[in-house]
Amino acid sequence: MKTKNNQSLLLFIAFLLCAPIFTTAQEQAEKVERREINNQLHNCEMNLAYQDYISNAAREQTQNGGVLIVIVRLGNGETSRELMRRRMYNVREFLKLRGHLTPEKFIVAEGEPVKDFGRFEYYLGGKLFEQILIPKNGYVCHSCCIPEPHFYPDKTIYERQQKRKQKRQRRG
Repeated sequence: MKTKNNQSLLLFIAFLLCAPIFTTAQEQAEKVERREINNQLHNCEMNLAYQDYISNAAREQTQNGGVLIVIVRLGNGETSRELMRRRMYNVREFLKLRGHLTPEKFIVAEGEPVKDFGRFEYYLGGKLFEQILIPKNGYVCHSCCIPEPHFYPDKTIYERQQKRKQKRQRRG
C-alpha cells in the first residue's frame, strides 16, 4: 500500500514539474514581451523601427494562430473620412509589403477619435502591444526619405503623374 501511495506522489510531483512545458498558443501570446507603450510623436526612422518591430512580433504571433489587430484613430480636429481611409490603406499595405503578413493574419479597423494625436494601435494576443502617434492631418512614414508610390501622400502624386503621362501618350 505504501509503494502505491509513493508512486502516486511521484507521479503527481512529475506532473507539476512538467506542466509548464505544455503551453497553449494563447498562453504563448500572453508571454509577448511587455514594455512601455509609445506615447509620443517620432521621426520617420523611429516610426519605421517601431513598425518593423511590430511586424516581426506579429509574424511570430501569427505563426502560432494569433492575429494582429490594428485600430486606426483620428485625433483632435481631424474629421476627414478620406484621411482615415488613406491611413487605413497605408497600414494595410505596409503590413503586406514590408511586414510580409498575409491579409488573413491581420485586421485593420477604424476606432473612435481620440483627444490627442491620431494613432495606430496594434493589438497582439488581445492586448495593446504598441501604438504609433500620427501628426495632425498627416501620415506615418512607411519608407524613409524617398517618395514611395505605394503609400499616401506620395501615391496621389504618383497617380497624377501617371495620368498626365498617359494623356501625353494619347495626344501624340
